Amino acid sequence: MIETKLKRGQKLCSNCNTINGVRSFNCKNCDHPFSMKKKRVGFPVNRFRKKLVEDFTTLNKGDKIKVIGRSGPYYTDSDGNKHYLANRGKFIVDRS
Repeated sequence: MIETKLKRGQKLCSNCNTINGVRSFNCKNCDHPFSMKKKRVGFPVNRFRKKLVEDFTTLNKGDKIKVIGRSGPYYTDSDGNKHYLANRGKFIVDRS
C-alpha cells in the first residue's frame, strides 16, 4: 500500500482508506462514521449581559456589564459639546 500525505482539509477513512473532506461526518465511499470532537457547552463562559439593564438594583456582585459609549447622562458645555458622565467599557459589578 502506498502511503500518501494528506493535504490541508482532508482526512482518511480508517475503514476503507478513502480521502474525505475534513468536515464530513461519514465516509463518502463506505458511509463509515468519523469520530467528531465534542462541542464545549456554555462557551464562552464569561459573557456580558445582552439584556438592557432597566434598574441597576437588579445587578448582583460578579455580574458583567458593557457600557456603550454615547449613552447615559451628559451635560452640555457653553460651546455645545456633550460631556458624558459614564465611562465606556466592560465592567464587573463589585458590590450588590
